[in-house]
Amino acid sequence: MKQRGFPRYAIDQRLADESRFIRVAPATYTVAKNIPRYEEKQKIIIDFAKEWITLKKNAISAFLISEVLKETSEIKDLPLGLVEHVLATSPEFVKLPNGFYDLSKG
Repeated sequence: MKQRGFPRYAIDQRLADESRFIRVAPATYTVAKNIPRYEEKQKIIIDFAKEWITLKKNAISAFLISEVLKETSEIKDLPLGLVEHVLATSPEFVKLPNGFYDLSKG
């Protein structure tokens, strides 16, 4: 980044805009194949979000999903960025302007 003269925000924005990259910590990105049990975690996140939205009839935040699932025995290592990535890339959900996610109508 420094050698080429790009500002930090430009690099971060490029990574954030690419759906193949997953933010796992501040300024730290990876790809799905580097996340242990990615498919299993993806299914757990999607199932929990769908169940919550259906039960409560209300949209849900990625933060709430992350915090609740980290307290279960299913997933202990669940970065918020992974939850956001799963919800944002799943056709089953739509991101609302307030950062919450709701079930897709289509």
